[in-house]
Amino acid sequence: MRIYIFISSPQSVVKGTVNARTRLEAVGYVEVEKMFIDRHPHTVVRMTGEGREAFENYREHLSGLLRDDRR
Repeated sequence: MRIYIFISSPQSVVKGTVNARTRLEAVGYVEVEKMFIDRHPHTVVRMTGEGREAFENYREHLSGLLRDDRR
């Protein structure tokens, strides 16, 4: 599964988004690559294998909660 988020301008980045990305990077769930394309800064964030596994576990947990709630 690939999730792409495109941010059109630096003004659209809120402080919480940057902090969340930093925390995800610190625990190894994402890799961040910063570069310039045509003299414009670009940041690429990729989910790691560990991040994919953690996300899948999270989805399974939420699905379990929803199943339990329907009973």
